[in-house]
Amino acid sequence: MLIHLAPGSPKLGPTQAKPSSEHGSAWRLCRCVDERIISVMARRPWSFKEDRRLIELAKSSTSLEQAAKVLGRSPDAIKRMALRLGLSLKSKAAKKS
Repeated sequence: MLIHLAPGSPKLGPTQAKPSSEHGSAWRLCRCVDERIISVMARRPWSFKEDRRLIELAKSSTSLEQAAKVLGRSPDAIKRMALRLGLSLKSKAAKKS
């Protein structure tokens, strides 16, 4: 179940959840569990500079895990962007095999 709640808003049930107009188009998908809000997806858009850096890292045979650490993103996010950019990154686990 995915709902949107603005920070500081009263806790609403899943059928009462509405998008907040005060935050414009900044949607945040959350899951309500035991009166707590847990972020399901907190994506940050990729900048052109990050794209270029990922291309450089791929050319220098940097591993997936190292690229994730350098760019401050998850390995899954690096994998998805590398796929979009047509890049190939090897994971450390694949190198050991």
